[in-house]
Amino acid sequence: NKCHVIGHDLGALLGWYLVHLWPNCVSKFVSISCPHPNVHWEYLPPSSFFNKNWICFSQLPYLPEMDALQSDLKIINQCYQHLSKTNQSDDLSYIDAYKYTFSRTEDWTGAINYFRNLPFYRIEPRNSNDSLNKEEDMLQVPCLLITGSKDVSVQMESFIKSTEFLKTSTVRIIDNASHFPHQEQSKVVNDLLISYLVRVKVAQKELPRQNSSGIVGRMKDIVSSTVQYGNTLKDSVQKRNILPTTVMTSWQN
Repeated sequence: NKCHVIGHDLGALLGWYLVHLWPNCVSKFVSISCPHPNVHWEYLPPSSFFNKNWICFSQLPYLPEMDALQSDLKIINQCYQHLSKTNQSDDLSYIDAYKYTFSRTEDWTGAINYFRNLPFYRIEPRNSNDSLNKEEDMLQVPCLLITGSKDVSVQMESFIKSTEFLKTSTVRIIDNASHFPHQEQSKVVNDLLISYLVRVKVAQKELPRQNSSGIVGRMKDIVSSTVQYGNTLKDSVQKRNILPTTVMTSWQN
């Protein structure tokens, strides 16, 4: 009935809305390189490629789509610098795949529409007079926030601010990673996800079941043996006392 949700960048931004609207459907939420939507847009640094100036530019019709196609889609190389700077064939093939996917003007409209709309959406409290960081309005779903130590697209302060809207939260900084820590430091991030999402069950060795009355039973056996020994000893003494009397009686007769 529940699932874990993991998102990166805009995917994580949509995930924030999901966990706020349907928290009963989500066990845990992981946001990579994306703070809470109520602080994300206010803390966009100028160094980010999709900064506030670009957000304003994206509101224009058609022109952003045309601009994205310029210079052999250099926007792809700028966004995925960690891939374009390497000489590995696999990384370069990813760049080619991205460029092929967004090779037409209409391919960009859907992606840019996110920037045309999402900056104007916020998570509102149940009561308009309250703030979202009140106890009853805080997100109850446990959240893990991951960011790269070299990420220039988001500010660290925005992740700290995000925890004010969360009941249970964890922030992890990935060293030597920028905006794509799950690609730049994949093993580190994967290990972090496993440790956070997967519950490790401790193997329990089943011990042989003992009779619950074992100790009591043994005590009863000891007492019974003692009683039997006492009865035997009593009979023996009685027999010793009876024998002389019988002999004496017979002799007198």
